[in-house]
Amino acid sequence: MDAWTEIGAINGYDAPAIEVLPAEAGKFASLRGGCYGQQPCTEFTHYEWNGQKYDRTWIDFKGHAVDVVPGGLMTITQDAAVRDAPHAKRGQVLDEYPVGTAMIVIGTARDAPWSFVSPCSSCRRGFIETALLQKQ
Repeated sequence: MDAWTEIGAINGYDAPAIEVLPAEAGKFASLRGGCYGQQPCTEFTHYEWNGQKYDRTWIDFKGHAVDVVPGGLMTITQDAAVRDAPHAKRGQVLDEYPVGTAMIVIGTARDAPWSFVSPCSSCRRGFIETALLQKQ
């Protein structure tokens, strides 16, 4: 019998340039995509096999590893900047937002207490200190 089996869901942003990365013999390869296939790309999403399907597990944003977490909607507790790196002194300010602004948390930086956020669907994504976020 012919049938389809879902083995994962790839974001539309990642799909045009999805790559199969090298894998050890007998193991499932990881997948990587991003930037609607345009180059250069500053944000690559990695999908890994969990035994049943591919899950979006981490993002490489301008060389900074972000673990994808179910963060949901949060509010900033004071005026804050969204930066292109998870470091106050090294990260360039992308945009500034007033207290009370809602942010969608996509993930957390691996090497610092910063969250990777999206302030709106047309806004630039970036990092904000996790301590400045609270659940709505």
